Amino acid sequence: MKPEISINFTKEDLKDMLSKHLISKDKDKIADIIAQHISQSNVAFEQTFKAFLGIFPTLKYKKGNVVYVDITYLPTWRIDKALTLKLKGVKDQLIPVKIIEADVYASEPYKIEYACVKSGTTEPAIESYSLHERYISYKEEDILDFIEQIDEIEEKES
Repeated sequence: MKPEISINFTKEDLKDMLSKHLISKDKDKIADIIAQHISQSNVAFEQTFKAFLGIFPTLKYKKGNVVYVDITYLPTWRIDKALTLKLKGVKDQLIPVKIIEADVYASEPYKIEYACVKSGTTEPAIESYSLHERYISYKEEDILDFIEQIDEIEEKES
């Protein structure tokens, strides 16, 4: 993960920046409304401020990518960790997951699917979860084993 630099801004700072960019006789009121709403979400606040600095949100991965996530970042209370770690495609503690949705504006922009063994069962199943980019270890380039495993599970479920 890249080192981060933190800079603190207030709602008033955001309101002032918005005011300067709006063209309206009520620009201060409009800026206040926008600032009040944006300040309700850390992601919205951060992305808006970065946009004023010319930094726009991007995603490193896209829908359809297969990436690896450490099992500790998945909802392990719903799965049998020991059996899941024995599934095909698992590397050490890293679980192959497929990105099924990617939303640059969400606080957890990646919705993923992954094979696991649910608690109280012995057969693999597909689970979904949302997470942030910082929890992704790396992208899988050779996904044939992963696709084969997903196909096998889907066949059993149908």
